[in-house]
Amino acid sequence: MARRVSRGRRRKITPAGWFGIGCGATLVIGLIALGVVYYLLTAEPPLPPEAAQSRQAQSQPTSGSPASSPAGPGSHSVPSLEQQIRQVQRASRSRQPTQVTLTVQQDDLNSLIRRQAPPDVRDLTFYFGDGTVAGTGEVTWEGRRLHLTVRARPVVSGGQVALDVQEVRLGRLQAPAGIQQQVRDQLNRGVQELLSERTMRAESVEVRPGVMTIQGRVGGR
Repeated sequence: MARRVSRGRRRKITPAGWFGIGCGATLVIGLIALGVVYYLLTAEPPLPPEAAQSRQAQSQPTSGSPASSPAGPGSHSVPSLEQQIRQVQRASRSRQPTQVTLTVQQDDLNSLIRRQAPPDVRDLTFYFGDGTVAGTGEVTWEGRRLHLTVRARPVVSGGQVALDVQEVRLGRLQAPAGIQQQVRDQLNRGVQELLSERTMRAESVEVRPGVMTIQGRVGGR
């Protein structure tokens, strides 16, 4: 006669046990999600598309001089930004309205920024693309140094050049609304200080890879 093998009774999981398993799984998923968010927040983001556009423009020689580039460090077809600003200052003393143009080369602007860098931003660099500008740098947020990326479209409003900010990112994530508004305010304040101090009334702004051109009037006041 075959021996009967006694099978142990399966242990039932109580409702409290299932609740504990569910809470544990939720905690694990939450920790994984927090880890992903932390990585995206602290990871170095890719450069904005404006960087590639400006580099491509720099690598293309002009038809007149194969060795020169339209917006590269060695291009001096227009005066430096500081020289242009001094010219605008002189023109602003005229009693007659005078048409002026500021040709802001990307490398020239970044050189000026490095000498007058904002205290709360490190390694701030601007790129001029096809109709848009972008800025990258590092900021301190919640006690941590994070990569900041800003993309905007320059426009003229009320005789001033303003930046219509389209994207603000911390790391690889979209920045909170409060940070976005703060960045908008600071960028537009910086642009207005650059132009308002020269009493320039902007009429148009054009951005192409490597260079931004602002036209307006001064004097006659």
